[in-house]
Amino acid sequence: MKPCLRYRLFAVAALLATLQSQAVAQGGGVPQAMPNLSDRFFQSFGLFGAIGSAWHSGQLAIPDYADCARFSSGSGAAIAGGGLIEFQPAVWSPLLQLRIGVAPFSGTFTHTFDAGPIRAADGQLTRAIIDNILDATRLDGVMDLSVVAPIAGRLRGRAGLGLQTAINQEYRYSQRAVSPSNLLLAGRRQQQIQQGGIFAASAFTARLSGGVGYGFPIGERSWLEPELSVSYSLTSLVGGNDWRSLQLVAGGALRFGFPAELPPPPPPDTLRVPPPPPPPPPLPALAAAIRTNPDTVRVSIEEQDSIETLPLLNQIFFAEGSNLIPERYRQLEPQAVEGFGNAQLIGSALDVYYHLLNIIGMRMRRTPDAILTITGHRNGGETEPRLARQRAESVKQYLVEVWRVPSRRIRVVGGGMPASPASEAMPEGAEENARVEITSSDLNIIGPVIRRHIQRIATPPSITFYPSVVAEGGLAQWSLDVLEQSSRWKSFAGGQQQLPDSIVWEWRNDRGELPSLPMQLQYALRVTDSTGANAATPLRQIDVAYTPLRDTPQNDTAIENYSLLLFNFDSPTISRSDMALLKAIIAQTQSGAIVRLVGYTDSLGDDNHNRQLAIQRANEVAKIFRSLAPKTVSVVVDESACGERERFPYNTPEGRSHCRTVMIEIRTPTSKSDS
Repeated sequence: MKPCLRYRLFAVAALLATLQSQAVAQGGGVPQAMPNLSDRFFQSFGLFGAIGSAWHSGQLAIPDYADCARFSSGSGAAIAGGGLIEFQPAVWSPLLQLRIGVAPFSGTFTHTFDAGPIRAADGQLTRAIIDNILDATRLDGVMDLSVVAPIAGRLRGRAGLGLQTAINQEYRYSQRAVSPSNLLLAGRRQQQIQQGGIFAASAFTARLSGGVGYGFPIGERSWLEPELSVSYSLTSLVGGNDWRSLQLVAGGALRFGFPAELPPPPPPDTLRVPPPPPPPPPLPALAAAIRTNPDTVRVSIEEQDSIETLPLLNQIFFAEGSNLIPERYRQLEPQAVEGFGNAQLIGSALDVYYHLLNIIGMRMRRTPDAILTITGHRNGGETEPRLARQRAESVKQYLVEVWRVPSRRIRVVGGGMPASPASEAMPEGAEENARVEITSSDLNIIGPVIRRHIQRIATPPSITFYPSVVAEGGLAQWSLDVLEQSSRWKSFAGGQQQLPDSIVWEWRNDRGELPSLPMQLQYALRVTDSTGANAATPLRQIDVAYTPLRDTPQNDTAIENYSLLLFNFDSPTISRSDMALLKAIIAQTQSGAIVRLVGYTDSLGDDNHNRQLAIQRANEVAKIFRSLAPKTVSVVVDESACGERERFPYNTPEGRSHCRTVMIEIRTPTSKSDS
């Protein structure tokens, strides 16, 4: 009978690789101690060494014992040492570091094995338990190529790929009796089964490496750099089995910069004539240009009578660390609430939204059975645990004290991050997560505002600017300003390296309004470079033709406008409340109507990604419309108009939220015609 059937043994060992930390990009990480060598190919050279621990995993089976000797994990020690060189192939490329050396490491693997029943000395059957033990030692040659980058000050990071190959390896496979206490293996409690090259090493093993180091200058061009490194084998260390190794080591590197080039010898001593003063350096070139599509800028604004439905964003946004309702939200005195009504809800959708608390207060008084839930949230940077509830209490206090809504009808909840938070990789995401969300048992409390609306339609719907700049000194600031006489009508602006390839404008001013009079606008691109120099394009004209409602011939088409508002950040999914509104819109859409859908996004993220997201949102609405509306209804997604549009200011969270929308225009032929 084979030994694995008698003792049911276990085996296998693993380990591998050490990792070293990195050096400083272009002397980066130690800017005060290392001269600028960015024009050199080779930057520095030196030695490295480290010691630490290794953890091994995989599936190793001892040959001839594969059915009973399988090892899956182990641990041991790891050492590494060798030489390094840092180089930069080109001025624009990252700093690279090559390390070549040796990496001895060890590992011990143990598997406790149930060998089955045996007969003890007293004649009783008992179960035999045996430990299978694999001890491994290995010496590998390693080579790593890494990218080095500064983190902060003299602290640098390194990450890269490498190869390792076995120079020497030794395995010892043994068994140790555990129970019963009188169990012997070949007359001993522990016996060695195999020793030597049990496993065949892989020719080469790929590895992932990384680390951090802090460079202490110890001379004019030398550094001592303590390091903490990690490595992981991406492929198996042995053939025919799977053995991976994770190693964490601490150590250091000693680096030396290459000698500086000697200056040219001085010219022979001649009659000393003072050199002429150097000419002043030429000012860096700075020029701006802008073109448009179409080339001739004209727009026609026409008024049309329509019905507009404005959804209410059920969120109030707060300043960082504050529980005070911002002043931009309209707040009334108690004696003024009786005169408040829909007649006060004028202006843009954003103007109506700023009356959110007053609209909710008015509707709660008219719906005595409705219950309101106010949930406060805080962003990831706000650590005060009570802040979220305090924000919700501020909203409740206004509704109770000003609108006299009974306190028992308002439930306050304090939470952490919102259920669908915006990404806080940008500061705008943190702004949007510091908020209060308002829900109600009666959907009409936070339902849309419906009003008759004089719609202004622009033809063409937008214009595209194509700005460009030459700034040898580096671009510092830019602005594209549209002026009405001497007053600013609309402005786009940015800082260093932020001049976009194109800017799409839908004719609205900084308050989100279309022109309401015939007028002439002018526009110019202005730029400033790092030296403070300025340049601007000549002013160019925009002719605005305007046709008011009283001059518009009556036609046989009824126009209705809706918008779906509550799209989460970076999501095309229609919310539950918007789905209810959408179904209500579809239910009253008549046969023969033409439905035009345009999707929009906020300014966060890449332009191309935002355009695709806007089209997705419009297509999601179109899918529901086509499935529920009469077959004679024509549904069109206007992809050319979809994308990132500053329909409302991007510099506030509510402005960005109102830009995450799908606009729905429904044109329905009527039987009445004056023609």
